[in-house]
Amino acid sequence: MNSYKDFFAKLPSFQINNQVFIIISALFFTIFQNTAFWRKAYELQSISSFHDALFFASLFFFIFCALIIIFGCLCWKFTSKVFLTFFLLTSATTNYYALTYGVYMDKTMVANVLQTTPQEASGLITGKYILWLCIFGILPTFLLWRTKLLPSSKWWKTIVIRLALMVFAFALLLATGLPFYKNYASFIRNNREIVKLLTPSNYIVGLIGYSKQLIAKNKPIEPIGLDAKVVGAPMKPSLLIFVVGETSRAQNFALNGYQRETNPNLRKYADLVNFTQASSCGTATAVSVPCMFSHMTREEYSASRAEFQENVLDIIQRVGIQTYWRDNDSGCKGVCNRIPNQEVAQYLSATSENSNDGLFYDDLLLADLNKHIDTQTGNKMIVLHTAGSHGPTYYQRYRHNLAGLFTPDCDTKQIEQCDHQQLVNAYDNTILAIDDMLNKTIQFLQGYEDKYNVAMLYLSDHGESLGENGIYLHGTPYVVAPKEQTHIPMIFWANAGFYRDNQINLTCMQKKAQSEAVSQDNVFHTLLSFWHIQTKELNPKLDLFSGCREGK
Repeated sequence: MNSYKDFFAKLPSFQINNQVFIIISALFFTIFQNTAFWRKAYELQSISSFHDALFFASLFFFIFCALIIIFGCLCWKFTSKVFLTFFLLTSATTNYYALTYGVYMDKTMVANVLQTTPQEASGLITGKYILWLCIFGILPTFLLWRTKLLPSSKWWKTIVIRLALMVFAFALLLATGLPFYKNYASFIRNNREIVKLLTPSNYIVGLIGYSKQLIAKNKPIEPIGLDAKVVGAPMKPSLLIFVVGETSRAQNFALNGYQRETNPNLRKYADLVNFTQASSCGTATAVSVPCMFSHMTREEYSASRAEFQENVLDIIQRVGIQTYWRDNDSGCKGVCNRIPNQEVAQYLSATSENSNDGLFYDDLLLADLNKHIDTQTGNKMIVLHTAGSHGPTYYQRYRHNLAGLFTPDCDTKQIEQCDHQQLVNAYDNTILAIDDMLNKTIQFLQGYEDKYNVAMLYLSDHGESLGENGIYLHGTPYVVAPKEQTHIPMIFWANAGFYRDNQINLTCMQKKAQSEAVSQDNVFHTLLSFWHIQTKELNPKLDLFSGCREGK
């Protein structure tokens, strides 16, 4: 123990005035912890004149002075090292992922981080990230704790000097910012999301927003659709399997014109309804999944409101239709809290045949599902939440003996080590796995045609970026999100009995799917219509069956 203490005692230490410490810290964060912001700002701000160059320089002083004010408020005798340690480690992490994957940090991304599973998180921890964290997080933190902060001789002098520093920083901020007010107004108005790249303010604001949602946890659940009732349903019961996809984008589906054969099974079904112009509600699971089951549209959607409000599954269950949720992803985000639900890990043990590093293959969502169906008669709705195409560990999402795989694929979570084609190959293989899983789902349903009218609805929660314009993964704020993250696959299949008994014209549905733009806003109302549920919550304009029911 003594040798341990002696070793650290011999390491270099520093002494520095508290105010100088704040200035150095603000300078370090401005230059090194905001490189993602500077890169994006340089891309967005054209420097075609000396005035433009001065405006860009003023950004530096604006951020530098703002950080002096922030650190001046937070960093006192007993709080300086605690706050700066948190800021250094967190900013190094957020800046790395913003630079590497184009990630913007806001309350939605904070929710994604805090709700992610250990398996998903491990896929993002790479050697490059650890090296980055050591250089820009751990090393500065070590130096921080080897530094002695020298206070002024009198406590009141410390306060006076601190206030003077902050007033000077504020004056400098105004002096460098006001001459370029017009530039700032235009730059921020046209690029509102860029502030979500600024550390530490981005995750501080995100944490505050997410905390407000958590504080409201004890709010009662608001019921909706209490007037709901089933009217005019066929005598023969229906069995609907709703497959919720994960991170799959429409443009990589052969059904949507992709040049590669990623849908060898689905294209064999002449009675498939493929919606080619479908869009998501969000760019992250934490937004899209609650949103698609909510009665709110994307424009109306509020995560804090949806969390304490019933969704379409509550209505469906209330009118007597048996509902059940199976999950192979990161949870149902509160959607299935009031209906029977189960995770794959609760009924299967991971083996090398059914999983990859503890991540189950999606087709196992069908394992022993017949036991659940056969226990009771009547209408049934089953939701299967898949892992789909979630990255960056795409190679873990598909069986490596699947026919038609694209090679060589990117078989590492360090996707920066793979060339673009290897990355695309791995991603396309996840689409092949989805095609296989959906084919197995249809075949499973066909085995119940004698007892039920059967149907399958599939859509992904959001898409994925694979390096287009330097952006990877997903979670980009919707207002600036590329189409790769918002254009999603959406497919409906049903047997002939369903169309006959429900008086729905298949040809009409297929034409509608090819010509009309649809979105996750349609899910709530289409599910109500599927089950012949009448309620004031139903908007016929958002019902995908609307206009294709014969005689109506």
